[in-house]
Amino acid sequence: MDTFLLVLIILVLLIVISLPLLLFLRRIAEVRLKGDTLVFVYPFREEKIELGENLMKWNLQKAQFLWIGRVFAVNLQLKNSRWRSISSRFYPDQFQEVFRYLEEKYSDRRMKDIQ
Repeated sequence: MDTFLLVLIILVLLIVISLPLLLFLRRIAEVRLKGDTLVFVYPFREEKIELGENLMKWNLQKAQFLWIGRVFAVNLQLKNSRWRSISSRFYPDQFQEVFRYLEEKYSDRRMKDIQ
């Protein structure tokens, strides 16, 4: 009985410790641009967005932080009223690639930038 309680307590502690980590990792994604498809790869799923079909409008957002410096983000509004954002802080290479692609192909759907 004592070993069962000990195993149960250890198991509960492991769950309590790992739950915040799983919730944090669930939101981290890798962003890839494959042709006209934007792919967000999360640890437990993958989301594909066809830009030609689903993109309503997009904008560039700039923020100035004292401890980080200047950070940019591309905000995409999709036709299902959802928003996706790609930050230059977390995804610097992907941000540049997506921003250049949107400037070339979808400059007509660009909204006024947010400062």
